[in-house]
Amino acid sequence: MGPTSVTVTLALRDRSGAPTSTPCVGAYSEDWHIILPGRWERNCPVSTGTATLTLPVGLWSFFTAGPGYYVPLLNQPIITDTALVVQPTTTVTLEIHDFNGAPFDGIEVWVIEAQHKPLLPPAYVGHTNAQGQMEVSVAPGLNYDVLLIWRPPVGTSDGTAFFVHAGTVAAGSTLHYQMRADQLALIPFSLTNEQGTPGLRSALQVKYPRISQDFDVWFCRDDISWWNQLRLWVSPEPLVATAHEFADDWHFIFSNDALEPEAGQTYPITVGGNLEVQTWFYPLLDPGQQVWVQVRDATGHTLVLRRPPGGSPDIPIRLRDERGNLVYTGTLNHANLTGWLPINPSGLYYEVDLDLGFFGFYALRGQAMDASSTWPLEPVTTTHFLIYLPTQMQTLSSTLVTTFEQMYTAMATELGHTTRSDHPHGKIEVHFPFYCECAGWGGGSTFATMIEYLTYGDSLWPQDRGAFI
Repeated sequence: MGPTSVTVTLALRDRSGAPTSTPCVGAYSEDWHIILPGRWERNCPVSTGTATLTLPVGLWSFFTAGPGYYVPLLNQPIITDTALVVQPTTTVTLEIHDFNGAPFDGIEVWVIEAQHKPLLPPAYVGHTNAQGQMEVSVAPGLNYDVLLIWRPPVGTSDGTAFFVHAGTVAAGSTLHYQMRADQLALIPFSLTNEQGTPGLRSALQVKYPRISQDFDVWFCRDDISWWNQLRLWVSPEPLVATAHEFADDWHFIFSNDALEPEAGQTYPITVGGNLEVQTWFYPLLDPGQQVWVQVRDATGHTLVLRRPPGGSPDIPIRLRDERGNLVYTGTLNHANLTGWLPINPSGLYYEVDLDLGFFGFYALRGQAMDASSTWPLEPVTTTHFLIYLPTQMQTLSSTLVTTFEQMYTAMATELGHTTRSDHPHGKIEVHFPFYCECAGWGGGSTFATMIEYLTYGDSLWPQDRGAFI
């Protein structure tokens, strides 16, 4: 049986005590570590200002947000049907100025209660007025982190943008914040094809993982904002930036940049240009063979997702013998440019037809499983593991060794026993195949997780372009 569920009725009030139907409610369980009704969903009240949630019993915190309104109600024990009143009794005031000291009119404002970062997403509370000011009704006795967002203006080629953590403000006080180049970092971002043509619908997806783990802000080049280079000003805090291209209804994603910017410094992100395309065959694990078409740009970004119009990711692949006779025809059918062959391709010759839309077409030819197409691995031995680490990732070996040994210790503590390997060498083998259906080990002898977690994955795993560990 699951946990008992009860009904929580919240009466939403403004500072005067009158009912308000503008803000909406989300709830976070301190016991269950879940957000209801959903991570990005809110339960909005009826016209009388009443919102209702059905929750499992436990300790809950409620977050009510809307234009000019952000009121947490923390650590409420919910053990039976409960009625609560949500009412702000104070405010925080924001005064935002641009580089020149002028009021910053129309900048987007998001707020998160400081105790719950980075677990919860922030909430939108509105835009500053012509005086660069905004007042937000809040609960007393708490601190609030403020995020400011300014996207490139509509109808111009000006690529100036801001995504700034303006700091923490206490309830009942005022946050004065001025944009200053010597206190922010600059990220110039551009994406082109091999001809140098700017992406038709480029986008940079950015987040501060230590403020909110999954709050992403998008800065897009499209029909209404046609900048060739985005000039994004950011706070000197760890961030993750991911490049996308949506030209002609395709969707491409490149591996992210994990940055720890310093104030006053510039961190260019240049994506695309001349591409290096290589077909790889994975030498271990499967009775057939895994294949990966690796696409890397001139600055080391890897193409991690390719989705053509219509959604089918299929890439045609053929195998021929040395006389040119067709032995196999099929597709690589994963959006991360990988697939599986049901036969051993050793000694055969491959033909891969790679359509990359805006980035061009590539006819890839070569011999399967020779020195140029066998995915190079180097074994790394630790106390408990034999890690088959891709040669391209050898610079990460010390970080991975530490990470896996920490995982082993944590799992052994949780399980109450150590893991015994059935391999002759007595260690747990770690593989990074091109794709796999699951990842992990629990008392077994082999651990597998996709190479994608090294090249992408929100910097939770180490990457060749940086990580936060």
